[in-house]
Amino acid sequence: LIEPPDQCFLQVGGQFFERGLYAHAPARHELDLDRKWRRFQASYGLQDGHDGSVVFVVQGDGRELFRSPTIREHVRHTLDVDVANVSVLTLRVEDGGDGANSDWGVWIEPQLSR
Repeated sequence: LIEPPDQCFLQVGGQFFERGLYAHAPARHELDLDRKWRRFQASYGLQDGHDGSVVFVVQGDGRELFRSPTIREHVRHTLDVDVANVSVLTLRVEDGGDGANSDWGVWIEPQLSR
């Protein structure tokens, strides 16, 4: 068993994750869903070792489907969003209103389901 180093690329609350999306605020990831998916599920959080503040936003065709409160702690949060009839899914990470310094947000194990 190989132990992860003290600071890993996708690490929240002391837990290392193998799959996810790194997003330093301001960041945007777009996915073409072509109206073929029903749900988007993921965890999200502030990367360990960085004391910034971030807000996670999920948009479907430009319409806001989810907005987190401002995240300042290193705790894993989860979301489950209905994306039925969405053509373009946008995952955004915004700064928490105090500038983008140390605003390392991570989308953890995102998945789409039909």
